[in-house]
Amino acid sequence: MSISNSKKRVYREFYEKTGIQLTDEPLPASNPEIKDELEELYHLAQNRPRKALPKLEKLVEAYPKIPSIKNYLQLCYAQTNQLKKAQAIQDRTIKEHPNYVFGIFNTIMNLHTKEELEQQAHLLGEPRHIHTLTGERLIHSSEYINYQHAAAHFEALTGDTDSAVKRLDTLIELEISAKSIKDCAKKIAIGRFMEMNKNISKMQEGRIVVESFPKVDFTPTVSPPSLKLEELDIFYEEDVDNLDVSIIAEILQLPKEDLIVDFEAMIDDGIQRYDILKDLGFNQDTYDFVIHAMYFLGALKSESSLEKVLNLLRMGSEFMDFWFGDMREDFFHPVLFSLGEQQLDKLKSFVLEENIDGFNRLLATHAVAQIALHQPHRRSEVINWFKEVYTYHLDCPNNTGLIDTDFLAMSVGYVIDFRGKELIPIITKMYENKWIPDNIEGNLEEIIKEINNPPHPSELVPIPQNITEYYTKEYRSRKAERPPISEEERIKMEHSIYGETPAEKMVTEYTLEMMTSMISGKKPSKYLEEDEDDFFFDDDYDDYEYVQPVKQIVRTAPKVGRNDPCPCGSGKKYKKCCLRK
Repeated sequence: MSISNSKKRVYREFYEKTGIQLTDEPLPASNPEIKDELEELYHLAQNRPRKALPKLEKLVEAYPKIPSIKNYLQLCYAQTNQLKKAQAIQDRTIKEHPNYVFGIFNTIMNLHTKEELEQQAHLLGEPRHIHTLTGERLIHSSEYINYQHAAAHFEALTGDTDSAVKRLDTLIELEISAKSIKDCAKKIAIGRFMEMNKNISKMQEGRIVVESFPKVDFTPTVSPPSLKLEELDIFYEEDVDNLDVSIIAEILQLPKEDLIVDFEAMIDDGIQRYDILKDLGFNQDTYDFVIHAMYFLGALKSESSLEKVLNLLRMGSEFMDFWFGDMREDFFHPVLFSLGEQQLDKLKSFVLEENIDGFNRLLATHAVAQIALHQPHRRSEVINWFKEVYTYHLDCPNNTGLIDTDFLAMSVGYVIDFRGKELIPIITKMYENKWIPDNIEGNLEEIIKEINNPPHPSELVPIPQNITEYYTKEYRSRKAERPPISEEERIKMEHSIYGETPAEKMVTEYTLEMMTSMISGKKPSKYLEEDEDDFFFDDDYDDYEYVQPVKQIVRTAPKVGRNDPCPCGSGKKYKKCCLRK
C-alpha cells in the first residue's frame, strides 16, 4: 500500500510535533512464510467463519507467538456465536501478548463501566502512551489509531473526558476516516453525558424542596356555577386564543360588581370541579374559563379578588400543571402584579405559608420584585419585603414546610433584576446556610457581581394596560431587548459552550443531542445507534484487521424534573431554560 504525498506530509508534521513516527506501509511480518495463508484466512474468517475455524485453531497451536492468528480466531468464534470461546481466546491473547495493541483494543472497547476499565488500566501502560507498549520504533498508523481509540474510550468512561478529547483532536489531525472519528467522538460524548448526569445528581444532594399539597378547603361540585351574567357563558365555550376581541370589549361594559362575582365563581369552579374535569382530560376549548376569569379580574384591578387567585396557587403543583401547564408564569404574572401591587402584606403572607409549591411562591415574589422596576419610588418597600421574607426563613431553619432551596435561589434572581444591593448581607447568610445552590444563579461571588452590574431596561417585564392586551399579548412587545453582543463576546460564548477545537465541538454536539433526547424521552438514535462493523489495519499484513464491534451502553437517566437544574449546563432551572425549547 503506497502512501500519498499528502499523508506523508501529515505524518512528517506529526513526527516533528510529537516525535512519533507513523507509517501506512506494511511492517515486516513476524512469520513471512504464512503471510499469504493468513491473508486468505482473514477474508475467510469474515465471510465463511465456520470454514476458517479448524485451520485457525491449528495455526494458533502451530504459531503461538503470532497474536493476529488469535485475533482472527476470536472473530470466527464471535461470528459463529461461540462467545465463551471468543472470550477465552481474547483472554489468552492479552495474557500471551500483553503489548499487542489490537488485543488491548478489543479488551478495552468491550468494557463499559468505570470499575471494569480501572481493573484493566494496566493494559494501556503507564504512562498512557503507545511507546509504553511498542517502544521507540516506527509505528504502524493502525496501531496508533487503535491505541488512541482504546485510551479515549478508557478516559471517557473513567471521568477524564478532557484527555479523551485531546486524543480525538490528534486523530482528526492525522486525517483518519470520518467514520472512525465520529465513532470515537460518540464514545467520548457518552462518557461526558454520564459525567453530567452524575454532576446533576450531586447538585440534588443538598437540594431542599418543600412538599406541596392542596391547602384550600372546598366542597366539590359536579356542575358549573349559575352565573349572574349569561353573557359570560361564552368563557366555557371558547379558549383564550380564539375569543373575539369585540366580545371582550362588550363584556367589559357589563356591571363591574356582577363581573367580579361571576369571575370569582369561575375561579372557585376550577377548584371545586378539578377532580371531575381532570378525569375527563383537558380540553382547551372548554377549560380556559379559569384563565378568562383571571384576565378580567386583573384588567378590572379587582384587588379584593387577590385571595381567590392565590387559592389557585395553594392547590399544589399537579393542579397547576393541569390548568396552566408550562405557561403559569405568563398567565399569573400580570394578574398578580395588578391585584397585589398595593397588597404586599398579603403576598408576603402567602409566600411564607407552609407547604406551598416553591414555583407558585416565586410567582408572587416575581410580582413584588417588578414593583421596584415599575415604581422606583417604592424600591425601599420592596427591599424591606424581601428582607422580611428572608429573615423569616433564617429564623426558621428547620421548618421543612418552608425552606425550599429552589425558591430561595431563584428569588435571588429577581433581586438581581432590580439590583437589590442592600440584600447582599442577608443573601450571604442564606448562602452560608447552603440554601443558595451554585447551579441556579451562580455562586455568591457571581451573584454579588450581577447585583452590582449596571441595570438594563430589559429587566422590566411589561404589564397589560387593558383587557385586550391580556388576550393579544401586545404588551410583550414593549419589553426592551438586550443590546446585541459583540462578535468577540459571541465567539467567546460559543467557545465556552462548544469548545475551540474540532474534537471538542464534535463531542459537544453529540452530547447536546443526547441531552435533548433525554429531555424529550426519545432515544438519541442519530448518534447512539451502532454503525457497521469497523475494520482496522493490521501492522503485519497489507490488509485489514477485524475488530469486534463494541456495544455502546446508553444510560437510562431519570427524566429531568421541571425544578431540576437544566442539563444544558446554563445554571438555570430546567423550567426556566430548555423546557420550552
